[in-house]
Amino acid sequence: LKLRHLFDDGGYVAITAYGGRDVVDGNIGQFEDDDEPTSDTPGNIGFDWGNQLAGLTWIKPFGPGTVMPLGSGKGMPLGDSARLETRLSVTGFSTGLDLGDGGFVLDNDIRDYRALMALTWWTDRHERRFGVEGSQIAVNYDGRYADVGTQAIDLDQSARVGAAHWDDIWRISPKWQLRWGGRVEHV
Repeated sequence: LKLRHLFDDGGYVAITAYGGRDVVDGNIGQFEDDDEPTSDTPGNIGFDWGNQLAGLTWIKPFGPGTVMPLGSGKGMPLGDSARLETRLSVTGFSTGLDLGDGGFVLDNDIRDYRALMALTWWTDRHERRFGVEGSQIAVNYDGRYADVGTQAIDLDQSARVGAAHWDDIWRISPKWQLRWGGRVEHV
């Protein structure tokens, strides 16, 4: 799914979403020489995996003469034009493994949540960008002997990351540009 709405000022809002899952069911007992496998035959295996994502993007352009307020009545001109970019997203991936109809079941899930905001402003020969972003990654592993109700693995982990970045590009000539910048992250 992808939806996009354009605004009169050239900005837009876009929404993106996707979800999918694949499944493999099988029985390694089918490789026996004697019988056709049945649901009672040892060796049933189930494996599934899938991913999902959802994202929101908002782009807001600013025209010539826009001034970014800095407080105390002061401001910084943003050049010939500028753009504010905001992005939010969540992504997930999961797998499931079932060995022997509940003999051993392993499920895992990974979720990635992200937010970014960046301001880019430029003239014909100079482009600058400053942005901040944050993310959280959550991981869950769950392994169990489902047919007897015994937990083998139960692990949850989560990490948060915050970052800020700066890019500065000077177009010295049509063939040359000077680019520098920096990035700071905290985990």
